Amino acid sequence: MHATITLRPWRLSDAARVAELMNSPLLLRYLTCNLPNPYRLADAEAFLTRVAEQRQPEMAILLDGQVVGCVGARPCPETNDCLLGYWVGVPYHGRGIATQAVRQFLERLPELVPGTKTITAGVYEPNIASIRVLQKCGFTYHGNQPAPPRAGDGHDYRGLLYRKSL
Repeated sequence: MHATITLRPWRLSDAARVAELMNSPLLLRYLTCNLPNPYRLADAEAFLTRVAEQRQPEMAILLDGQVVGCVGARPCPETNDCLLGYWVGVPYHGRGIATQAVRQFLERLPELVPGTKTITAGVYEPNIASIRVLQKCGFTYHGNQPAPPRAGDGHDYRGLLYRKSL
């Protein structure tokens, strides 16, 4: 039997699970240093409240009904582009969950952000797993990211840009 990956809008009741998953140095290492570390329940509640208030296209990734990660996009209407972001909790790495979730999200993106022509993702160079997710989902390398933020592990990695036309 295969696991079922689904997406759904975030709920404030997901806050404890988000805090649990995000409070991992292994997860935060390739995310931006702008995220709180440690990641507390109040941080998760603030994130979920902001998503609800701004009606951002951010979705919970579920594995057999349990929250295991996040996928979303930040619209850039002036360029008909979106900036993709995603993460999957460390206990769920290496199972193809991010790839399936990103594919599902990309299928829904035209209804979530009408008029989007392209989607861009930034990734730190040593994050090979995330680069593979993007490649499997049809993204291609489009150069280096100018002045990427410091990574969550405190390093200044080269940022790579990947892009996909919709």
